[in-house]
Amino acid sequence: MFTMTGDKLVTPPASKPIEASEVQGYLMIPAGQDDTIINMMIDAAIEFVDSHLSVALITQEWEMTFDRWSSSGTAWWDGVVDGSISELHNGREIEKELNKYPLQSLESVTVDGKTASVDLFNVDTTRMPGRIVVKYGQVLPTNFKTANGYVVRYVAGFGDNPSDVPSSLRLGLLSLVGYMYSNRGDCSGAADAWHKSGAADYFSAIRDRRI
Repeated sequence: MFTMTGDKLVTPPASKPIEASEVQGYLMIPAGQDDTIINMMIDAAIEFVDSHLSVALITQEWEMTFDRWSSSGTAWWDGVVDGSISELHNGREIEKELNKYPLQSLESVTVDGKTASVDLFNVDTTRMPGRIVVKYGQVLPTNFKTANGYVVRYVAGFGDNPSDVPSSLRLGLLSLVGYMYSNRGDCSGAADAWHKSGAADYFSAIRDRRI
């Protein structure tokens, strides 16, 4: 069973992975030329990459809501509120993949409006996408709400500074924005420029791993 999720940006990144001056240097145009439009294109490129690949480049905090924790296993009977994970789900661990990569940390989990201890979960920051896994034998409160009963707040991103973002991804953004700027009037946006600019190749490591 596929579980729909809702995503809300709680704390936006404090900086951008690339600046207008870097785009101007990449295009070999005078510093300060068309700062406003270039910054708009940088924002559009970041928004496209974020939605297309679900990657968080600079550190940011997100909240993910969903109705069901997992499609595997169901409670024994109506009215069960708490129970060992091994009892309620036949000994299988329950995991939830978080929508923004790379995962840095788990901040909080609430179930049916009640706070669940983050110590109930193993936090996997290595896999793409990141995930949290209910520890074997631990108790996960049951959600009785019909919608958005589970709320997970987490931090994602490569780091606080542009230099923390892998160089290949920053070059991908530069090529994307550079193409949009050089072909303004003919290019219909970041989606149109994605392959034509070569940006897709720079981001291929993330794209291929997520597939």
